Amino acid sequence: MNKYIDKIKEDREYPLHLRNDTFSIEKAENTNKFDYWARIPVAST
Repeated sequence: MNKYIDKIKEDREYPLHLRNDTFSIEKAENTNKFDYWARIPVAST
């Protein structure tokens, strides 16, 4: 995020920048609650 925003201000909202190779979106086939699901990693171990 430092690449796009120099100073983060507390009273503002910023977009979340995701690279295409870091998350996946797939069609949910075994549920009626939603059509798609997303897998977004939040931490690496």
